[in-house]
Amino acid sequence: MALEERFKELVKAFGELRREGMDLVRVADLSGSAPGKSAPVEGYEIASFTAAIGRLPECLPAAEDAAHRGLIAAGFPVNLDLCRWSLARCQNALDQLVADFCFDVRNGERVHSLQKETARLKVGWEQWLKAVIDSVARLQSRGWEAQRALASCAMEIAERACGAPVAIHTTNIGQQVTAPEARELIAEGMT
Repeated sequence: MALEERFKELVKAFGELRREGMDLVRVADLSGSAPGKSAPVEGYEIASFTAAIGRLPECLPAAEDAAHRGLIAAGFPVNLDLCRWSLARCQNALDQLVADFCFDVRNGERVHSLQKETARLKVGWEQWLKAVIDSVARLQSRGWEAQRALASCAMEIAERACGAPVAIHTTNIGQQVTAPEARELIAEGMT
């Protein structure tokens, strides 16, 4: 697939990730629409959790802009340096989102505390938490799609740079890049 097509997928993935992040913020928002329709939030965990959710999408507009810049750079003539810069910005934003997401939002202990807290509060809080958890799961899915799109772009750039097929495998701790040894490429070119 052409580099430009890969970047189109990246732009789409980060756009969907940003929209899902904004949807999560909307679902979790407590300003004037708390389930009990009463005064302020009664529990610390709920207030802390919603504040953490509110911070999640902060890095996404810059990442989406970087993806758009990468798409422009992937056009004719291709500017691989700007493409690599774009991928680095997108990866940094995704890394920050994942770190915040895992620590502040998807943390099992925190979710358990929230379940206990919402169970003791007035009617409606358990449904609110279920809606938030469902939205969190959708955001996580969009994050995985963005990660796959990043890996796809990186693979295309690496293949262009070294002139040989490159395999990038995304793991839960990073990415593993597999490319032919330089000696093999030189030997092939000399024969």
